[in-house]
This record gives sequence, structure tokens and C-alpha cells, in this order.
Amino acid sequence: MRIQVMTKDEAMKTAVDALDVGLAGYPLMSAEGIAASVRRTASFLCPATQRQIADAVLDAMKPLSSQESLAREQVNSTVEALVLNGDLVEAKVEQDHRLLFLGPPSFVERAPDSCLVIGIRPFGERLIRTDESAVIEYHRHTRLCRSEDRLAKEVLKDQGLHEIPAQRWAVVPITEDPKVAVKRILDQMRTSGSEIPGLSIVDRSKAVTYYRGRWREPELRDTGVFIGRRVQEYGAPLWCVVVLDKGQPKKMVDLPVSDVTKLGCDEAWRLQAALDSLDGHPQVFALKPSDDGTSFILDCYSPVPSWAEKFLSLKGDPMNKSHKSTKALFSFRIPASVVQEAQSLLVEKMWMRPVEGDVN
Repeated sequence: MRIQVMTKDEAMKTAVDALDVGLAGYPLMSAEGIAASVRRTASFLCPATQRQIADAVLDAMKPLSSQESLAREQVNSTVEALVLNGDLVEAKVEQDHRLLFLGPPSFVERAPDSCLVIGIRPFGERLIRTDESAVIEYHRHTRLCRSEDRLAKEVLKDQGLHEIPAQRWAVVPITEDPKVAVKRILDQMRTSGSEIPGLSIVDRSKAVTYYRGRWREPELRDTGVFIGRRVQEYGAPLWCVVVLDKGQPKKMVDLPVSDVTKLGCDEAWRLQAALDSLDGHPQVFALKPSDDGTSFILDCYSPVPSWAEKFLSLKGDPMNKSHKSTKALFSFRIPASVVQEAQSLLVEKMWMRPVEGDVN
């Protein structure tokens, strides 16, 4: 066997070509490149924990990146985004032990000529074969199949993908008062021990426009209901709701509560939005016209449940951080025709408040 020596640039080009993002012009360290790396890694490792997948991606990509260009937080966020999207499926296999499995090859029709494609085939096999009749567009962690010659869904059905109706893929909850949403969770809480190892909470007094800056360890001044995460022996930290009295846990319940097959973060992020609304400083989003004049940029500064992100994915495309509103946690480009629909979703289901212009 002959060993060929490659430069870093040659190795990166080989990697993006193998991940199928090279032809689309995405670098290995782009959001699209990292998502493709996570999907390929998961195709060989799953079922696996989030940490196992992230470790493998970091081990493979670190030698090709500068020291600062690829952080564990970035890879973890990508894994979580793929879980929210349905490419990966999280399931509890035993108490306090959740694993990630490959999502089945599926699609959701967005328009006659385009479908969101979801899922991962094992052992690095391509999800679909692309040719002149079908192309794949990459938008951060999502993939869109376009076909001009025939209905996109017919192309995907021919390749063995299962159709998920849009109304079943993005199931939106009922409109309700935030007090009702909070009470439903509090009714499930039980007395906890005096300590919860590795507990971190969302500071309800911190600005809602900087999500990462709200997380910290409990302090003596903390009394009330808080969204939190607690470490577990295997896998990512568990989402929970905890009642604190001067920083000491009194009651706790792990999330999800309503349906154990759902994601804990879905309940956590909606409950945090309810708490913020009740505190008098609801979470915010910004809508502003894009440069092309036919669409709008939707900026969100706090995470939203998977059903809200799926809804937005059906209406528009997730954007890279390169656009001018870099303080947003995530952004979507949406057509002008669906602006009112998107705004109503965030206001009525997440109790959010629209703001004008960029948030400082």
C-alpha cells in the first residue's frame, strides 16, 4: 500500500468532497460542513451518546482547523440542531441514560419543486442520489432537495424516502396563557435532595437577548422556579425544572414531562419563554426587510422548541452568521407572504415580543 502525503488544504478539499458539500462551495469549518461531518460520524457510531459523536467529530476535524476555529460548543450545538431537525433521534434507553439514533430517511414537502430531506443512512451511504433531476441545497444544518423536471417528492419517493406530512412534522401547541404552561409543569414536581450534582440554571434576571450569558450555577440569592440542566453519567446534561430556596433545591422534575418520547429542551425553552413573559421581560425577535426586497430576515435571540424551528424551516431558510445582525442566536430568511404567520406563531405560542431593527 502506498501512503500519499497531503497538505492541509488538500485534506480539507478531500473531506468536503467526501461530505458532498464541496461542490456547493462550503468550507469544512462552515456550519454546513460541520453538520455534514456530524451526520457522517453518526452514521457509523449510532446508537451513541452526544459526547461520543462530538468527540469523534472533534478528533477528525481538529488537525485540519486552527486552534480557535472549532470549539466543542459549536459541535454540540450542531448535534442538538440535528436532533431538533429529526436527522438524529434521541431516546431514553434506561433511567438517566439517553442515546442518539439515526433518523429514518424521510422528507417533508415545502413546495412542489422542493422538499426538506431528513434522516441519515448508516455507514456513510448518501441519503439520496443527485443528478440533473434533483439537487441538494445546504442551509446550515438543514438540507433542501430541489427538482425542476418533476415533483420533488416523487423523486424522493423513488429513492425510498418516506413522506412526513407537514402538519405532523411541525405540530404546533395550542394557544394558552403562560401561567397555565408553567402550572402544568409545576404540578409534576417532586421533593428533591439538598443537592443536585452539576446543576446549572438560567438566570431569570439577565437580559433575554444573550441566551448563553444567562446560564450559571445557583447562588444564595436564587429563590423561585428555574430552568436548569444537571449532569448525568452518560450523555448530555439532562433538562430539568427546579425550585430553589436561597440557592438550595427543594423540588425538581426532569424534562420532558408531558411525553417521554419528546425532547427535554422543547419543554424547557417554551417554559423559559413563559417565565420571561410572566417576569415582565418577554423574549424578543426582530423582523426587517432583506436587501433583495422580496423577503424578510427574522432574528431570534433565544432558542425555540423544535416545532417552532421546523415551522420556520418549512417557510424559509436558516441563515449563516455572516449576515449583519450577528447578535442573533439564529436567523431565518422568510418570504414576505409568510411574515404575519411567523410573527403570530412566536407571539401567540411563545409569548414573544417583536422589536424593530437590531438588538444591542
